Parts: sequence; structure tokens; C-alpha cells
Amino acid sequence: MLFHVNPFVRLVAVTKGRSAHDIETLISEGCVWFGENRLNEITEKWPPLKEKYPHIKLQFIGHIQSNKAENIVKLCDSIVSLDRPSIIHNIAKAHQKYSKPMEFLIQVNCGREPQKGGVLEENLHSLLDLCMACALPITGLMTIPPADQDPTPYFKQLKALCIRHKLFECSMGMSNDYSLAIDLGATQVRIGRALFSSLKTLSLSD
Repeated sequence: MLFHVNPFVRLVAVTKGRSAHDIETLISEGCVWFGENRLNEITEKWPPLKEKYPHIKLQFIGHIQSNKAENIVKLCDSIVSLDRPSIIHNIAKAHQKYSKPMEFLIQVNCGREPQKGGVLEENLHSLLDLCMACALPITGLMTIPPADQDPTPYFKQLKALCIRHKLFECSMGMSNDYSLAIDLGATQVRIGRALFSSLKTLSLSD
């Protein structure tokens, strides 16, 4: 594998803006999980890729619009950005319709940034209760810390919330801070730029 991550931590290769050829190169290097944040890209790229490589998995990592919820469920294997009641209802309805194995994580706005998605910590419990009422199985939490701050307290906060609510999956850490996130308990990291830099280095060394 071109990019080493702890084998007990899931590497999600973020491929937004990348071509199908780039994705196939990552598949050939052993990547299984991929992350996208735009439905139009998913619709264009992923159906033929998943038909050709049925073992690969697709995670939706972006803001969810209500009118796109059903297609996101139809095309993806995991959603990590659930963050508000209206989306919970729409995703739960679509999940019941397609009746497929899926993974669902709630995004927590640990940095309390108004421009970012994610539920605030004090509202997390009620959102989890709603998911239970809607028969939507939540397996973990995700966060994106403020870009200009030390991510350590936010990673610790998310891990503590996962433990408190007995949720196994803890999705945190990207290209700049994935190593720290793993040290602090991440079970999933989302890596794009660093992964493709490694791929470029490998190509140049051939």
C-alpha cells in the first residue's frame, strides 16, 4: 500500500475533483474506501467504478441537501455528515426504501463554527434519540476542527463523546493532522492531498 496508516484505522481516500483514472490507480494500490462530497460527481464517476470493482466502498462526507438525500443513500455505503433533524428524517426514509447495509455517523461541530455543518455537543443527545426513533443505526461521530487552531482539544472532545454515547466509529483527521487523530483514538481518517502526493512520489520513483 502506497500510504501507511495503522491497519486498525480505516483510510478513506478523498477523491473529490479526481478522475476515475486516479481512483483506479488508488484501487490498484489497495484502497477500498473512498470519500466524496458532491452528488453530481458521485453520479458521474461512481456507478461504473462500483460495477467494475464491487468490493470498493463509497462514503459521503459533505453537506446533505434534503432533495438529494435519497440519491446519496442509493449510491453510497456510508454517510458521515448527518447533522439536523430534517436530514435524519429524509435519510431514514430513503434507507428504509432501499433496505441496504449502510454506516451512518453524525457530524459534530466541535469548534462551534457557524459556517460549518454539524450538531453542537449539547444537541447531540436529542439527535441520537431521533435517529433511534427513526430506526437509523448510528455507529459513530465525525468532526472537522477549526483550520487555524490546534486540533488536539477537538479530537479529544469527539473521542470522549464517542465513548460517552457508546459509539465505536470516530472519524477525524485529514492530511495535515491524521497522525495526531490516530494517536487520539480515530478509527477513520479522511485523506486526499497527502495521499495523492504519495502517489505522485511513487510514480516519479518508478
